Amino acid sequence: MTQTPKGSSTDDYGRKLIIKFSIIPDPSFFGGNVVDTNVGTSGVYSSDGTTLVAPFGVPHVDVPLNFEIMEGAVQKVYLGNPVDVANAIYFETGGPIPYQPDGSNNDHVDIRYDVYDEAGTTLIGSWLIPAGTSASGGSWSGAMVVPSEDKTVYKIKVTVDPIYVGLYGAETKETDFTVYRYRPVIETKDETLYLGQTTSILPTTYLHYEHVGWKCTDNADSTGISGIEPQLTLSPQYLSGTVPGDLTSYAPQEDSEFKVQVLWSNTSWPSLPQNVDVSDACWLKRDTEITEKGTNPDFKLPFWILVKTCSITVVKEPKAGTAISDYESFMIDVSDSQGRSWRLRVTSGETSMLTGLPIGHYTVTEDKVWSWKYKDVITPSGGHVTLAPNQDQDHAAVLVTNEKTIHQWITGESFVKNLFQGLAD
Repeated sequence: MTQTPKGSSTDDYGRKLIIKFSIIPDPSFFGGNVVDTNVGTSGVYSSDGTTLVAPFGVPHVDVPLNFEIMEGAVQKVYLGNPVDVANAIYFETGGPIPYQPDGSNNDHVDIRYDVYDEAGTTLIGSWLIPAGTSASGGSWSGAMVVPSEDKTVYKIKVTVDPIYVGLYGAETKETDFTVYRYRPVIETKDETLYLGQTTSILPTTYLHYEHVGWKCTDNADSTGISGIEPQLTLSPQYLSGTVPGDLTSYAPQEDSEFKVQVLWSNTSWPSLPQNVDVSDACWLKRDTEITEKGTNPDFKLPFWILVKTCSITVVKEPKAGTAISDYESFMIDVSDSQGRSWRLRVTSGETSMLTGLPIGHYTVTEDKVWSWKYKDVITPSGGHVTLAPNQDQDHAAVLVTNEKTIHQWITGESFVKNLFQGLAD
């Protein structure tokens, strides 16, 4: 077949070639009316393959709507984050790979996802995907879908509506969509100090608190959570005990309790409230136990800074060969390097313990003015002891022995019984 007459003839010649073939829509094509079955550039071209001699017509056909919603759709979201409705629905063709509207397979239909509550009666909002637009390029109208429970089952009605008039009208199908909500797990740890030690309440030198993960009541698998993880700000709040001044150099005088405040923000969703207190929504991890608020009105995220104290035991004994009456007492003074002092009253053969002491260096002495008749010997030498922050060195014992050096004075035990008989007898 040629484009111009051959030889002296004025007529074209050749044979007509008729090709018949079937056009089968792609399985992921949603269908629609007035669908082109050919492209506008098809036709007869010259031998160079670039010059169009005559175009073919572009037949149109109304293609039945074709979409099957994949059942059992599930999405995992972080606490406070809205549901990603654009990715809530997938479609299937019977093959192994699900699909979504991609702008090409839906170029003849508008698609709308209407999200309802679990009962299917209250419309929360709609996600509209115009013809020729991908699922993620759609637009939302209505309130943001932010789950208030760890498991929420929504009803979603999917409507596919041809944009051209033809044989086929809009069709709607319905499916359930399950959303699992994951809440922060906050681990708290107590710290034990000795009186006189300092610590930082902030988690700089000791992790009193930290965010360790996400947990859902109804789904133990925390992998594959969609969306951008919220930003959590953790800070300590004083409850009882020693009121902190400098949080980085805290020297508690007694057992002190704090709780952790957790503030939620997500800059990916600027329209949502930011710096929201979500402390009550968090999980609390203590050792291996994980608990939640539930119905407990006293729930909090606590940690304690516990205080241990030291002690000094004073043992008072007479020197061998020295008799000391039980009526005689001795005054023992205990002082530390900070200028603080304590006084103990002891008798011979008695043991007295001074408790509640901070760590540090101490000196034990006897009041020689009080016990002027006796000479003392203190062990260890000079009565010097050091109390350190460990169970082997947080206590010390001091032995004070006495020898009588002055014997001429009447003492409390120098007495006779006073027997008085009246004159009338």
